[in-house]
Amino acid sequence: MSRYKSAEKRKKEYQRLFEKLNVKQMKSYNKQQSISMTAYSVGLSITGAAKGYKYWEEPVPSHLDVVKNLDQAYQKERAKDKPLAFYKLRHLEGNWYLSYSVDD
Repeated sequence: MSRYKSAEKRKKEYQRLFEKLNVKQMKSYNKQQSISMTAYSVGLSITGAAKGYKYWEEPVPSHLDVVKNLDQAYQKERAKDKPLAFYKLRHLEGNWYLSYSVDD
């Protein structure tokens, strides 16, 4: 099989899997050695919210919070009744995480 046909086959398989996961957008960050896949987003580029999947090749950077429950962490921050800049991760397995971000 040629490289082109192999790449096309892989691309179609990814598209099929992403549709099952409801992934709307995928980004790769080489410097962070990570991949982000957005499954839900609402709002504008300066305010809004997004949920998705995150893959890290290296350990998660220490400045990011990994929590056991994304919704509880969000509700706790939202209860402070001030503009919110929220980005949290929940570990799934291996190098995979769920991500949740909100910017007011």
